[in-house]
Amino acid sequence: MAYGQYRTWGFNALLDYDQAARWESQITPIRGDKNGTKPLGVRNKKHMNIRKDEDTQDIVVRLNGHTDAVRYRPNGDIVINIGGYANIGMHEFLGQLLMMEVRTYDHNAWVKCFYKGNPMETAVAGEYIMPLNTDMVFHLDAITRQWVTSDVAPAFTHKVNREKSNLVRKSYASFTRYLRNMVKLRTEITEKQHWTGDTVVERVVTISVDELKSLDIPTNYSQRLHFRRSGDDTAQAVRTMMISDDPEQHYKAFAHIIRGASSTGYVPPTGIQVYDYAIGDFYNKFLLFAHRHDVLEKVVSSSDSAKRDPYGAWFK
Repeated sequence: MAYGQYRTWGFNALLDYDQAARWESQITPIRGDKNGTKPLGVRNKKHMNIRKDEDTQDIVVRLNGHTDAVRYRPNGDIVINIGGYANIGMHEFLGQLLMMEVRTYDHNAWVKCFYKGNPMETAVAGEYIMPLNTDMVFHLDAITRQWVTSDVAPAFTHKVNREKSNLVRKSYASFTRYLRNMVKLRTEITEKQHWTGDTVVERVVTISVDELKSLDIPTNYSQRLHFRRSGDDTAQAVRTMMISDDPEQHYKAFAHIIRGASSTGYVPPTGIQVYDYAIGDFYNKFLLFAHRHDVLEKVVSSSDSAKRDPYGAWFK
């Protein structure tokens, strides 16, 4: 566990006010220090120190000489402030001092604890984001011995509403059949010799540069159909082509999808080649993107270990 990293630093886990006050009272200030600094543990590491706030009677633990990381209040509250950025040193420090599991992930500090939005709610166990430069009040549950707070941020993710997603797919049934037929019609099957000596069969769809230009489809990589908010206008234009009764519009939408499914930044004179399976994957993803506000639901992550939201960038 993370708190094991600091056991040689000479201080015990202090889980409540009484333990912290007793520890602070036993420490002799560093001789000659004008501030009367009391090292929390090993005496030559005074950047980790402990003091009693005479005004409030709080026991305050400071890290790195300037951050009041933990404040023990007489009423039982334990206030934590991790400072301005997520860093491993602070997280390991909290692990040793409070036996709290904290880690850095995706530029955030994540803590395993129980989250209770208000007194009427049931506390929910999980891994939550600790906000920066913010005082967070924690309580150690007397029965479960788990940390409980309402000051962390729940981890959100997006999940697909299958019922709504199926309705969206049905509304494009005509174009879906068209796309499948075009892929079958234009798929070229070639055999290539792999470096292992095996023969590899490739099924690719090719669209030429002249084809793209005749349909006024940009060949520039940054202007292709993509899954960012900046691509909303292009996505909605392609969606309009897909629901049109005009075969020419269907053909143009097909070309847009082929260009979007290609990961090639530079379009060679021979045109763009895309594996047939990649086209279907891209098309399914495009339908979700074009209708993301309808088919994607924002929910609190129930995962014990927070994961990156696969659709989060679509809303930024």
